[in-house]
Amino acid sequence: MAITLEQAQAEYANEVVLTERWTPLRPHRMQSLYAYHPARFKWCPAGRRSGKTEIGKRKKVAELLLDDGTGRPPMLIIGAPTYTRVKDIYYDDMLGLIPKHWIKRTKESTSELEFQTYWNARLRLVGMNRPQVVEGVPWQRGLFDEMADYPTNCFERHILPAFNTEGMEGAADFIGVPDEAGSNQAEYEKYWERGLQWPLYRDHCSFWWPSSDILSPDKIAALAATMDPLTFRQEILGQFVRSGNRAFPSFSSALHVDDFYSEYSAFLPLDFTLDFGVRPACSLICQHYGNQIWIMDEIALPDGSTDVAAMAFKERCEQRGYDLYNGVNIYGDAAGRTPGQNTGESDYLILRDYFRGNKIGVTFRNLIANPERKDTVNAIRTALGDYRGVISLYIHSRCEGLIEELKQAPWPDKLDTFHRLAALRYYVYALRGVGRSGVDLGRADLTENQRLSAKYTR
Repeated sequence: MAITLEQAQAEYANEVVLTERWTPLRPHRMQSLYAYHPARFKWCPAGRRSGKTEIGKRKKVAELLLDDGTGRPPMLIIGAPTYTRVKDIYYDDMLGLIPKHWIKRTKESTSELEFQTYWNARLRLVGMNRPQVVEGVPWQRGLFDEMADYPTNCFERHILPAFNTEGMEGAADFIGVPDEAGSNQAEYEKYWERGLQWPLYRDHCSFWWPSSDILSPDKIAALAATMDPLTFRQEILGQFVRSGNRAFPSFSSALHVDDFYSEYSAFLPLDFTLDFGVRPACSLICQHYGNQIWIMDEIALPDGSTDVAAMAFKERCEQRGYDLYNGVNIYGDAAGRTPGQNTGESDYLILRDYFRGNKIGVTFRNLIANPERKDTVNAIRTALGDYRGVISLYIHSRCEGLIEELKQAPWPDKLDTFHRLAALRYYVYALRGVGRSGVDLGRADLTENQRLSAKYTR
């Protein structure tokens, strides 16, 4: 059924046709101020699950009824770092929030989604990895999520010009927790600080509230348990933090290098974690129990062959007196699942065949898809000391190369040459990683055949 703009505005004003998705929100002073403040550009890095995204979604539905006095139908845009992200975060909820009899059609391409109403208002969902998508349209309102992860200076180069059409200036909200490793973190922080000086800068105003205003103490504690103190401040408190360009600023030889805690236990299976396809070929011999992780030895080989790494692991375990026949868990990155050009076999198949030939029982616990690098770094940071200061990762002093890499690893770039650290990142993340990337933690091996025969006995 077609509906005019005037009819929709009247229905909205009388709260007649809002969908069931419009559940009441708990009153919150700063959220209300953020929603109704007149500044053109509003910056909100409030903590995770604090309600800022829900408010943004509801504002966009209301703005479909926008009448700016020019007679133009509303042109609205929602952006996220990628098209996949914006679709995952917004599409289903917008379908639930927009009354169905408002929608004339929904258009979808490989790079954007658009809702069009019967009065020709448009709401477009785009991925900002290609920021040119905002150009060429005189947008009236916008919502840009996870702003820190956009291309560098995205606001000044692409978004601001699109909202500054002469005589048709638009307004936009910029939300998302800070991201120290984000490519656009510096610009996000710059305008957040500018917005704090409103009304000196009348176009910009900043808003913030902690996640604890919305979430229960139990939920805050559950989230915090997966974070180190630095990440807790960033993700839950919404603060812009710096680690001094070090991936692991909390690492300390005095605290984390301990031969007693990281000694071998004959009651636990061995863990073998590898970084594939690199030289030197690096792997670690480890054990874990519950939340505790122990790195007992490291292996670095000039030959990058996986079978050579497996032989070196067997020899090192025999040298140290580690019981190979108590079971071995194999960890590593998803790259090991791809068949090699020379052998036609994947690294995990090579490992399977080697250990089976030596009658050593193995279980594959490798990742089936690689997570975001920042999530693997966060997993190690949390193991080095969570928000309460509890340490759960200890390293034996014989792992000299790994210790140096933990001391020297830069952040957020140039981790690719730290191969011992890569093996550790995949291992710790597979054990306890929680992140934004949505990556499944593989508990099986490559193929259906491997899955059926992932564990071997003597």
